[in-house]
Amino acid sequence: TNTGISFPSADTIKFSTNGVERMQITNSGVSGTGVGGKIKQVVYKNVTNALTTTSSSYADMTNFSLAITPTSSSNILYFDTVFSGCKLYDTSGSDHRAYIALTDDGASSYLKEEQFRIFEYGGGYHLGLFLMKTFSYTHIKTAGSTSARTYQMRFKLTAGEQFEVNAVSQASTMVIWEIEV
Repeated sequence: TNTGISFPSADTIKFSTNGVERMQITNSGVSGTGVGGKIKQVVYKNVTNALTTTSSSYADMTNFSLAITPTSSSNILYFDTVFSGCKLYDTSGSDHRAYIALTDDGASSYLKEEQFRIFEYGGGYHLGLFLMKTFSYTHIKTAGSTSARTYQMRFKLTAGEQFEVNAVSQASTMVIWEIEV
């Protein structure tokens, strides 16, 4: 057949389809057609401080920032954060909304915004609403330059009484990978 896995030399595995080598793994790394880029750098931090907002305007999330200086303007920056213990409170009997946004230019624009929402379906029979969840937030972009940049998370509450992140001693993680393309 024209598809297979071979071991042509010490510390080498080759993968082929349609008679063409697609990937090779050696003690030096991975190479081949269609194989993703190399990870050039990774920066990360764990954030353990609890944050609360009642503001309807975006505010910086203290300690939720991470800096990177890309090594090439054509590389990809992959940003990922996992927020733990996010809480949205309200006792008014209406819809409740909070937003988290990502910026890398001092908040003059947002790369991505995510909404937390609790819907009130009528009746108003509850004494209060509470939503607690963990969620992942990702963003991918071409570096565009080799200038240092700082990714900053911001949050706001547009309907409800309080929005909290890292509630009850939870921890969140922020990571940026620079990937060579």
